[in-house]
Amino acid sequence: MASAPRARSGAAGGMLSGARLLGQALGAAGVAILFRAYGAAGSNFALWLAALLALAGAAVSVVRLTGHPTEGTT
Repeated sequence: MASAPRARSGAAGGMLSGARLLGQALGAAGVAILFRAYGAAGSNFALWLAALLALAGAAVSVVRLTGHPTEGTT
């Protein structure tokens, strides 16, 4: 959002909102599929899957933060 030009901040906000809504809808549909496939154990499976995905996202963030320095820095 901060890197979007001021004149396009409304469009940038709309894109961010749309991406969040899409993620929420896909997540809810995924949990519903897990409930249908695994019954009562579906909630536990969904929580474990969410934890693994969160750990994977954290690992990607750590790798990006400790990556190669950008040009112009020492």
